[in-house]
Amino acid sequence: MAGAKVYGFGIIGCGMISTVHADVVNALDNARLIGVCDHSLARATAFTQKHGGEAYADADALLAADGIDVIVICTPSGTHTELTVKALRTGHHVLVEKPLSLTEDGLAAIKAAAEESGRTVAVVSQQRFSPAMHAIHALVADGKLGRLLLADLSMPYHRDPEYYEKVAWRGTKAMDGGELFNQGVHGVDLLLHLCGDVKAVTGACRTLTHSIEAEDTTVATLEFESGAIGTIKSTTAITPGYPRRMSLYFSKGTIVLDDDHIITWDVPDIPRPEITVDTSRQA
Repeated sequence: MAGAKVYGFGIIGCGMISTVHADVVNALDNARLIGVCDHSLARATAFTQKHGGEAYADADALLAADGIDVIVICTPSGTHTELTVKALRTGHHVLVEKPLSLTEDGLAAIKAAAEESGRTVAVVSQQRFSPAMHAIHALVADGKLGRLLLADLSMPYHRDPEYYEKVAWRGTKAMDGGELFNQGVHGVDLLLHLCGDVKAVTGACRTLTHSIEAEDTTVATLEFESGAIGTIKSTTAITPGYPRRMSLYFSKGTIVLDDDHIITWDVPDIPRPEITVDTSRQA
């Protein structure tokens, strides 16, 4: 559309996930990558040589650059709160890789900064938009599945010791937050998306197999605002590791998913959704 606004983007952190954001920005007609920064200026420079934009030595320099409307934060989890608040207060909209923050105080600070600045902040929860999740959520929202009775989320993942040893912040409480914040967060987000708010939680966490500061295994029982109950099992200590499984038991039937694939659809009178995946958009 002629005359449509072109949004300028800046990316903080030039690790693996940042390349996905850069590719998406560069694929959009109404977006342009203005600049990036990283703790390593050499890495930021190499990034711009491949994806475009200008390399900056630090976040402050990037936030002061002209033409940036949206900041994308792709740094270790423990830095998200400070960088998000700073970006909001300098007048930018912000997209943050998960998790938004590791603490309730951090979430409150981000909310306050967003309200004060009038800018929008969002966290990357892309799995909500998978065809299966979209179809199930629509049925839940319309009440067609009846009342939720029980939900079970199991995430028996595996991470080698080298995964934690390779990057210093992984497995730390301050920067990583533990496996539920890092690996399990998408599953928890989907559980809340489909099942609603939680009013009570009990749980336990342990570090069972890895030499790390934070936990590698978590279990929890939940009571939802609706009155339904649920469980979460999340770990990176299982060998060889298995896909995420979510089992949802409604008054009108049962649905089971492995990752984003429906493997059980026992819902009388409601046909199983026909999921079409556009493979032409997949790398």
